[in-house]
Amino acid sequence: MRHIWSFEEGIKAPDRSSNYRELLTAVLSFELWGEQLRGRRILLRTDNVTTMSVVNKLDSKFDTLLPLARRLWAAVERYDLHIAARHIPGLHNGLSDGLSRWHSDQRDFGDWQFSPQEFSAAESWLQETCGRGFDVDACADPTGSNAHVERFWSGVDSALDHDMAGLHVWCNADWNLLADVLRHFKAGAATRPFDTAGVFVVPVKPDAPWWRQTKGFEVLKKYPAGTQLFTRQRMRDGVVVSGEREAVRPAKWPVLLLAWSPARRTGGGDARARGTAGADPHRAAVGDLALSGLRLSGDGARDAALLRRL
Repeated sequence: MRHIWSFEEGIKAPDRSSNYRELLTAVLSFELWGEQLRGRRILLRTDNVTTMSVVNKLDSKFDTLLPLARRLWAAVERYDLHIAARHIPGLHNGLSDGLSRWHSDQRDFGDWQFSPQEFSAAESWLQETCGRGFDVDACADPTGSNAHVERFWSGVDSALDHDMAGLHVWCNADWNLLADVLRHFKAGAATRPFDTAGVFVVPVKPDAPWWRQTKGFEVLKKYPAGTQLFTRQRMRDGVVVSGEREAVRPAKWPVLLLAWSPARRTGGGDARARGTAGADPHRAAVGDLALSGLRLSGDGARDAALLRRL
C-alpha cells in the first residue's frame, strides 16, 4: 500500500509545523487503511520523534497535536488496531523521504503503462511455464498508478537498488534505462539461475547501445509498428486527473516482449531452458504467447536480420 498526501494551504509551512504534518500523515494512513488492517498489530516506523511519542501514548502534551492524537485513538478503537511506533533514522528512510519530494499532481513522462490485457497474457504464460506469476513490477511510477504487480519499484526506490535474484520480474522500463536495468537483472539471474525469471518490454532498436544487453533473452512476442500498447495519466489544466488514463500514440517501431526463464538442471550439467522441469518449453503456449525459439545474440545486425523473419 502506498499513498502520497498533498497538503492544502493552512497545513503547509509556515502555518503548521513539520511535527504536525508528520503526525497527520500517520493518522491519515490509519484512517485510510484501517479497515484493511482491522484486528492487526501494526508497527509504524517514523523518522519523527514526536510522531513516535504520540503514536505510542495515543496522547500529546501539545495543544496543536492533541486533536490528531484523538483522531488516532478513534481509528485504533474503530478498527481494533494494536499499534506501536519506532524511530528510524532519516538516512534509512529513503522511500518515504523520496515520496515526500514527489508531487502527485505531476505526470511521470517516462513511465507509460503497458496494455493490461497483454500483461495478463504474459503473466498467464509465466504461470504456466514457470509455476508462478510476477513478484514485482520493476519500473512503475512512484505512486504505482501504472504498476501491474502489487509490489513495485519506481524512481524513488530504484530497481537498481534491489536484488532481483530469485524473483519473477515484470519490467516496462523507461527506454533510456534499459541498459542498466537489463544488466542488473542478468547479474541477479547469474547468482540464482534456477529461480529467476523476467519479461521485459523493449523496442526493436538493434542499433541502440543497450541492445547488447538483450543477449540471452528469447522473443516471447513481437508487436508490429503502430500497435496501440501504452497509456499515460490524463492531464487537465496541467494537473494529473487521478484514476484516468489516455492512450499514447502507437510506437513508430515494433515492440518486443523478451523472456528470461529459469535454467533447468539436466543430467549433463546446468542448461538454460524454458518452462517447468520436464516440460518442453517451446510447446508451452497461452493464447498467442509462446517462445519463438529466437534467442537474441546482442549483436544488432545479426538480431535485426532474425527479427525480420518473425
